[in-house]
Amino acid sequence: MTANATRQRAPGCGLGPIVRRALVALQTYCRIHQTINTQLLAERLNMDLEAAEKWITNLILNARLNAKIDSKAGTVVMGTQTQSVHEQLVERSKQLSVRTFMLANTVVGTAR
Repeated sequence: MTANATRQRAPGCGLGPIVRRALVALQTYCRIHQTINTQLLAERLNMDLEAAEKWITNLILNARLNAKIDSKAGTVVMGTQTQSVHEQLVERSKQLSVRTFMLANTVVGTAR
């Protein structure tokens, strides 16, 4: 196994850190924009156009991304992403956990 392969996929992890960062960046970008130019997306992901289209296709097929690819127009059209009540509850619980952790660290840090 090469050093590059080790960096991309850590043992015991489903996705490598590089892929995870690209996925988070893509999801954030897609929440902001409804239609995305595939050429621009390929540039932002540091991929060639064909590799970016394959990557997006795999995300759509694996249900991680609600979108459609328009090959003629060269765009990715995002579907509507509404969160269920359960997803909203999970997201807010995560935010609350982070804020509680930060508050606890602040209290413990000032008590020392």
